[in-house]
Amino acid sequence: MLHTLLIVLTLGHADGPHLAITEAGDMAACAARAKAVSAVLTDAGYPVAAHRCLQTEQRFTPYSHGPDAPAPTHAYRVTLPAEGGALIEPVATLSGCTPSPEAVPPVFCALSTQTPLPRP
Repeated sequence: MLHTLLIVLTLGHADGPHLAITEAGDMAACAARAKAVSAVLTDAGYPVAAHRCLQTEQRFTPYSHGPDAPAPTHAYRVTLPAEGGALIEPVATLSGCTPSPEAVPPVFCALSTQTPLPRP
């Protein structure tokens, strides 16, 4: 079953770029959420390096934020093909990932509080 996900990559964190992943009802809802979230993050001083709505079988633990949220410790390589979608791959450490945001396709390396869920 495909899930609609919004992924947001933000800069400006002391420990490196961050990746946030949230489920959205459909692609239209995802696009609206992406616009709203990007504005809030930018206003808070966290530039958005990229955001993308995609449909995938991948699922992740829920996103949480705020003072009680866990520290981001899970590293990912995120590739953003020009035709849409995204490839989100866990990597052992952030230092084990080589970012290429200007490449085609762009590749980002980021930390997240979220972990992949097993596929049903």
